[in-house]
Amino acid sequence: MRRRALSVALLNKLKDSELSLMKGVKEAPTKTSQAAHFLSVVGHPKRDVLLVTLAPAPSLFGAVRNLQGVTMKRASLVNAYDLLAHDQVIMTLPALTSILTRIKGPTSK
Repeated sequence: MRRRALSVALLNKLKDSELSLMKGVKEAPTKTSQAAHFLSVVGHPKRDVLLVTLAPAPSLFGAVRNLQGVTMKRASLVNAYDLLAHDQVIMTLPALTSILTRIKGPTSK
C-alpha cells in the first residue's frame, strides 16, 4: 500500500508539472545566495520545495538549510506524504531511479 501511495504521489507531481530533475548534486549550488537564486526558478519562496538526493550532500544541505520553506531528504527516506506536502519537488536522476526501484518492489526469482 505504501508503494502504491508513493507511486500515485509521484505521478500527481509529474502530471501537475511540480517535479523537476537535475543531473546530480555536483551541479547544485554551494552557497545560500546561489541556492536562493536556483530555487527562485521554481517559485520559491512562495512555494514549499522538497530537494531529494540519493546520498547525503553536505554542501547542498549547507546551502539550503537557512532557506525557509525548503526541505532536503535522501531518496530512501522520502514517502508519499513528503511529496504531497510540498508544492514543488526537485530530484536528482539517481534519486528518481532509487524511488522508482522502491515502487517496483522486490523482484522475485
